[in-house]
Amino acid sequence: MAAVGGVVALVAPDSTSSAAPSSSSEAAWRLVQPANRAGKEVLSLASTPGGGMWSAAYDSSTYKMTVSRLTAKGWTPVSVPASLTGTLPEGVSATSASNVWVAGQKTDKSSGYHRALVWNGTTWKSHDLGAGYWPGGVVTTGPKSTWVFSATADYARFWNGSSFKNQKIGVWPRAIGGTKSTDLWAVGHLKGVPSVAHWNGTSWKRTPVPAIPNLDTNGEAASTFNSVVPVSSSNVWAAGTIYTKVGGKTVTKALLGHWNGTAWKVAVGAAGTYYSDMASDGAGGIWISQGTTMRHRSKSGTWTKAALTVPAGVSRTYVSAMVNQAGSRTVWAAGGMLTGNKMQSAYWH
Repeated sequence: MAAVGGVVALVAPDSTSSAAPSSSSEAAWRLVQPANRAGKEVLSLASTPGGGMWSAAYDSSTYKMTVSRLTAKGWTPVSVPASLTGTLPEGVSATSASNVWVAGQKTDKSSGYHRALVWNGTTWKSHDLGAGYWPGGVVTTGPKSTWVFSATADYARFWNGSSFKNQKIGVWPRAIGGTKSTDLWAVGHLKGVPSVAHWNGTSWKRTPVPAIPNLDTNGEAASTFNSVVPVSSSNVWAAGTIYTKVGGKTVTKALLGHWNGTAWKVAVGAAGTYYSDMASDGAGGIWISQGTTMRHRSKSGTWTKAALTVPAGVSRTYVSAMVNQAGSRTVWAAGGMLTGNKMQSAYWH
């Protein structure tokens, strides 16, 4: 793996061997399929600080959303009013069973614009996000602190408990995460260059990222960080994909960044690689998805990889979200599996 700006390779080397089950964190990922899986693809996952698990899925044939909660009986749907199910969920976030947010694009013909939905443990409430704002995700740190962000705008809609206000971020965010409400990181890009910004409780400030040579900033797709995992204030990981020129052609390369409390370092992978999503492993390390390959970096820096369990007959597998179940070493991945022209939701851990 190539280092950028004098960085030691942070990305898993190409020679990483398949992970023989030498520890629980390296075992094969087990498939869990809910009973109501037909037609749906899970698009987002969230864990509360207490370990409660939530998901949001979408059926593109009926244009309907399903929100589910992990219970003793497995992934169980939570009732959503019919007037709100016409939402394409771009993100779900929760701090408790009485503060669950879903941000998404309105797909029905009702009046209004794209929306953010909040569950207070009893009922759902919908907040209109206003004309021209396309939500790309949501992060809540409490009932009076929720960020709805967009990949097509350099500002977020911040909920203070009574109303939404615009907050300039300075990057076009693909993900926001943090260890507390006054220590958040937004990762994404600015003009096709991977970029990050930090929230200190008062304002967002861009933080320098080492320059990456030969970026193709004129293409349709942006080189960007897609995911962020703050393990602590001095241990933050960001993963994504860049588009770079190699021999006159544009190719993808996996991108991994690390914040050590003082500065960001980055490294890129070989041509043809990419990183989609990322989650903490609950023990100081990280898991990163690359298609159906799950790459693991331990706290000590050892890289291994494992594959998702995929049944015979599945023609295509999508991993749309990953999250660590707080307070444990369990990591969930979710998405969908296509068999013929039939989609089914899927969870792995």
